[in-house]
Amino acid sequence: MADAREPFAGLVRQFADLRGVPVRFSPPDGGMLPPLPSRPGTLIAIGAESFERLASSERERVRSSVERGATLYLRGFEPGHYYTLQPFTDSRFLVSPERSVSGYRLSADPSIPSALQNESSDADLELPISDLSATPATPLLFARCSTGKEGVSIFALRYGEGLVIYDLFPSSSVDDDPILFRFTDAAKRCANLGTLIAIDSATGRSSRRQAFFNLVIDDRPVDFDYFSCSRLNRFLSHLEARFPGVHVDFAWTPNHRHPSHRYVSMLKAFNCGFVWHGCLQHIDHNKINSLTKEFAAGKSAVRALTRRFGITFQPIMIFPFESSNYVVLSRLLHEGFLASVEGGAARPDLERLLPGHLQYSTPALDVGEGFVPILRRYPMKKLTRQMMLALATLGYPIIAAAHPGNVLLRRFTHSGKRGELIHHFDSLLDFAKEKRLSPSSLEQIASSLSSPLQSWSNEVVEFPDGALTHELKSA
Repeated sequence: MADAREPFAGLVRQFADLRGVPVRFSPPDGGMLPPLPSRPGTLIAIGAESFERLASSERERVRSSVERGATLYLRGFEPGHYYTLQPFTDSRFLVSPERSVSGYRLSADPSIPSALQNESSDADLELPISDLSATPATPLLFARCSTGKEGVSIFALRYGEGLVIYDLFPSSSVDDDPILFRFTDAAKRCANLGTLIAIDSATGRSSRRQAFFNLVIDDRPVDFDYFSCSRLNRFLSHLEARFPGVHVDFAWTPNHRHPSHRYVSMLKAFNCGFVWHGCLQHIDHNKINSLTKEFAAGKSAVRALTRRFGITFQPIMIFPFESSNYVVLSRLLHEGFLASVEGGAARPDLERLLPGHLQYSTPALDVGEGFVPILRRYPMKKLTRQMMLALATLGYPIIAAAHPGNVLLRRFTHSGKRGELIHHFDSLLDFAKEKRLSPSSLEQIASSLSSPLQSWSNEVVEFPDGALTHELKSA
């Protein structure tokens, strides 16, 4: 780019980081565009004014690239100006001066993440809008003006095998807030949405790709818990009625070798699974003197439980007190585990190793080579609708954590709270049904993180006059 500090270019780079796409810059070359790959997997991001100033021959090269599958992302439109949709069609549109809007709604276009399709939000914003009624463009985001009328602030044009995204949102300064948290805020969500759509279009990431959700309950089964079976049946029956096929994982500490056969049989009858809750004991694993002995005893206990109850433990660890360190995370990988699971905000020490925009915003917390990744889970009080919407928008798993006292499964539960506790997960189950999330085990979620997108490499070619292109290719 002529000026690499152009704000929306920084936003594109942040979302390339989010999708695990490396970035490479190429210097301008005499005001001419460098060679453009003519295949899917290319993102060309360029300022609207710069695109208007390109010679017709250069715009024709961009048109050809889009026709063969590239994605073009245009942003930085000047309010009060007319812009043409050429070289894709002869239509033009006026960007109206910024005006007060009271909210917005999203269309059901397949380029929009499925969790956001048909969503609407109230937000007081100042936005430029346009009337596209005389164009073949497809509206993506409608802004609701104070007069009650709607205008369009993000729209798309399909051309050949490719897609053009027109984003009328101002190219304001790019902050380094975590991307996930931006999507929990109605105003910031719409300002970042066009860039997410562009990156996901270029990477071939389908908006129909299902997001997973999981419920996990710690500290069960336990020894000699003979009087909770009726409450367990009531609780699991309620979950199944609310969301048929819901999956619940129970975090079992291996040295609890004498749970009720009826209790375990009931879990097997529903769609429940089992994960490790400690190597052997329910203790702080930072204080274990010999992990080798602890794991050996734990594996022996798990083999005995497997034979006795006809169950399988997933290769997933939830450490007691969500307390771990590099040594135990490395040992998990050596022992064949796929992941550890901890609270979404439990490891600020590791989050700080990431750039600000990626903190709390990656599918899992990748500690580095030689360690298992950490899946993030959340208590229900953190899983507001906006938080669930943000996670689903980015295609990330929603893992809800609870303890027996939260969900009717404590041995001695006060009768006055039983009606309240059985509904603990209801808001997530209703959201999952609305957004068609897929119920999954923690093992399935951990396995899904080895997505083909993680192995893509990305080249970003710097253009003169403010253009940026990402070439995505399989590593």
